[in-house]
This record gives sequence, structure tokens and C-alpha cells, in this order.
Amino acid sequence: MDSFVEHRDGTRTLVNRAFGVYVALDDEEKPAPVPLFVPETEEEQADWDAAVKRRQIRLGKS
Repeated sequence: MDSFVEHRDGTRTLVNRAFGVYVALDDEEKPAPVPLFVPETEEEQADWDAAVKRRQIRLGKS
């Protein structure tokens, strides 16, 4: 999700980007496996690589 500030002249500037984590649930409402995500475009690959870096930093593995 992206958040923008809109200036009086109508231009918008990105001020925040958030990422959500979703968990698939089975019929018993327990976590269920999902197919592995495979980036298909350069943009998806860039987002994936950035996510890997954020995770490494969060886990102290930078």
C-alpha cells in the first residue's frame, strides 16, 4: 500500500510504502501451504530482492 501527500498544485509525492503479510488458512483455520511466489517481471524481482534485504536486516543477518 502506498501513501501520498497531495500538494496544492495537484502533484502527489510518495511518503510511505507498507507491505502486508497474509497467511492462508485451511478448513480448520490453521496455516496452510501456498504455491511459491516466482517473480515474473523486473519490477516484481526488484520488490522481491528488496523484501529479502528487509528480512535480513530485521533478522540481524545483514
